[in-house]
Amino acid sequence: MSDATTRLLIATVAILTLSISLFACDTVNISYVTTRIGELRPIKLSDGSVITLNTDSGIKTRTDGTSLHVEVLRGEVLFAMQPNSKRHLSVSAGDLDISDTATVFDVRVSSDGQVLVTVQEGQVWLSAHRRGQLPLEHNQQAIRDEHLGILKLRKGLSSRSIEYQLSWREGRLIFGCERLSEVAREFNRYNLTKLEVDPRIENEEIGGNFSATDVTEFVGLMPHLDASIRWERTQDARGAPILRLYQAANSTLSTERYAPCNP
Repeated sequence: MSDATTRLLIATVAILTLSISLFACDTVNISYVTTRIGELRPIKLSDGSVITLNTDSGIKTRTDGTSLHVEVLRGEVLFAMQPNSKRHLSVSAGDLDISDTATVFDVRVSSDGQVLVTVQEGQVWLSAHRRGQLPLEHNQQAIRDEHLGILKLRKGLSSRSIEYQLSWREGRLIFGCERLSEVAREFNRYNLTKLEVDPRIENEEIGGNFSATDVTEFVGLMPHLDASIRWERTQDARGAPILRLYQAANSTLSTERYAPCNP
């Protein structure tokens, strides 16, 4: 699938919807939903709630009467839940269980197995290995590392930082002065054409608002953000396309950078 195709998937996300009826019957129903690289997919529930899968994500859903359990298998999923006293939602990712009533929260499973839970509105309850419950409220975040047996809580996040994190909902990536290596890692989640960064510039900080599925546009802007940075097209050993950012020969990193990221 080309990058143009992934952009089309973003543009037509409104019609790529699935529906889960929580109240149709008392039978147990199990289903799987996945997305491809660059694709977003909203699942509309019968009460108006929406569960949205981000790029390259997968979930397993289990409905049983008024109960809905969602297991996040990979990737990232946003839950925007409406108040509903007749619905019970539980979410699991790795060994972390999440209970919700009415809130907006995001669950992301990283490639190294860490689970990141961010609450934008309302409150959820967390439990690891079913050992008690911890509340997680709006503008708070939890990071679960199952291998190390650690659950870290981050409180007092700014609303802006959470909006940046969830900008993928609109098909965008917004960075507030992030290391170029981290920016490349995010772009690579959404594009088949991968972005590589010269180690000499990987710690450069970049800020801005970019299309998540147009990595070519991003690299084309880089010389305007930092005059010492160039880019080229190449490919890996299997022939897969790569866009490589590198430092221009006989140059030093420019001090004329994107203004918010100046030292």
